[in-house]
Amino acid sequence: MGKTALIFPGQGSQTPHMGQEIAEHYPEAMKYWIQAEEYSELPLRKIYWETCSQEEMVRTQALQPALTAYALSLLHTRKYTYDAVAGHSLGEFPALFACGALSADAVLYLTAKRGLLMDNVDPQGKGSMIAILKLELAMVEEIVATVRSEYGESIFIANYNTPAQYILSGEQRVFERIKELTQQAKGKALPLAIGGAFHSPMMQKAQEDFIPYLQEVEWNTPHVPFYSNVTASPLTNPTDIQHAMEKQITSPVYFINLLHAMHSHGITNFIEVCAKSICTSFVKTTLGTDITCEVSS
Repeated sequence: MGKTALIFPGQGSQTPHMGQEIAEHYPEAMKYWIQAEEYSELPLRKIYWETCSQEEMVRTQALQPALTAYALSLLHTRKYTYDAVAGHSLGEFPALFACGALSADAVLYLTAKRGLLMDNVDPQGKGSMIAILKLELAMVEEIVATVRSEYGESIFIANYNTPAQYILSGEQRVFERIKELTQQAKGKALPLAIGGAFHSPMMQKAQEDFIPYLQEVEWNTPHVPFYSNVTASPLTNPTDIQHAMEKQITSPVYFINLLHAMHSHGITNFIEVCAKSICTSFVKTTLGTDITCEVSS
């Protein structure tokens, strides 16, 4: 029987009323939301449980601590058994709690700071992200090279999600050209409702400002391996994990290689801890049929 891993999605996995029922039944789960509100200085329960405005819910400053509070609530109430953890972008923070590398208080504090810094780094809204579907990596790289030759260092591959799904991050002014080139290559380009060019050099200021907060919290030896987006490998040394997280905001998400690394170490069972499933499709598309997936919400 294969090993089991918990995986945590990032932004885009939110839903209205996520975590409300759990928090109303479990005081510890409610405590996570209250802590997240204190650190973010935002009425997260009102945003996600009452008004449920899409415009408010997708705002990075609110979404990052809210999704983290929800994931911690699930970890508290569902007694999972697992051998490793991983997260996709923001999802790495609840994964760090699940493996014991950080405390619940630390990840709520860090995601509130991270969300604020990433929200504020591009006040003019020049940057965003666009998904490229149904094209192999070589063709995506060719599109990126073409756009750079025409517009300069304006676009980057941010997420290696599956062999047929890559996310580009950069200046929105080049998106029409990307869509044109993608269509010519028989692929599909879909701009994302994301308020920034995440996992690209356009986030450099946010990353630099975030590092002191990462150095402020206490890092512990995890009780199960943490598979990093940055290294696409299992990390078990707290210093190595901290160093990877210091690069995470600008580093691409190497999720394809991460999943292959997990599979090569005997992980065949994946439990996605989420409000809305995102990563399960990545796992199935990348690893094929020799795995089992469960969505826990």
